[in-house]
Amino acid sequence: LMQLFSSSNTLWVGDAYADVGKIKRIMQPHPCLYGTTVPDAFWSSITKKTLHDGFVGRLIPIEAGYVEFTEPQAGGPPPMELTERIRAWINFIPGIGNLSAENPTPVVLPHTEAAKERAVAQSREIGKRLRDDEDVAAALWSRSTERVSKLALLFAASRIAPGMPGCIEIEDVERAIAISNWITRRILKRAFEQVAENDWESKKKRLLRVLEKPLTGNELCRKTQWLKRRERNDLL
Repeated sequence: LMQLFSSSNTLWVGDAYADVGKIKRIMQPHPCLYGTTVPDAFWSSITKKTLHDGFVGRLIPIEAGYVEFTEPQAGGPPPMELTERIRAWINFIPGIGNLSAENPTPVVLPHTEAAKERAVAQSREIGKRLRDDEDVAAALWSRSTERVSKLALLFAASRIAPGMPGCIEIEDVERAIAISNWITRRILKRAFEQVAENDWESKKKRLLRVLEKPLTGNELCRKTQWLKRRERNDLL
């Protein structure tokens, strides 16, 4: 996945086989994976290694939180303008000729001058903070500039249809920076709370999450029945 992510402007070649026909080649790969799960299951699967090597920094994790039940509402059809724009992007083939689907010619959306200045300024700000950040924080913040570029491009593309003139506006960049910064800070907070290198550290962080609110001794015992008494005392 990390190789594909970093090969979006090149030819990606899969593992070599004796049978040349089995070797996969993808021009400008751009895999998009969408997955859902509960927060604890996701964060408990993250390791220090995936924080350091940039894998988690390439993700866009969004936590929805608890959603109150509401009465079902009768919904009408989506706006025609929206469905037509989405259909146009689905049917869009970037290039001309019978090989354009396999060898696409990307559409380039330029920045306005203000948007370009803001994007460059954000890159400089991130570069300065990386000098003093710890390894995990530096690994995550170093990916935030790349995320800003992708999100700003998506925001701009969502306003237009293929073939229409358009550009990345300052509003696109500002929105992308706000979301990217929130995501990075959220990953750092969750990593501090839940990512552990061993079973003992995992239990300690789980106990700290239980103790976020004041508890009596009896309440603590009930909420930590997964611990033996000696383990609980040692952890405390």
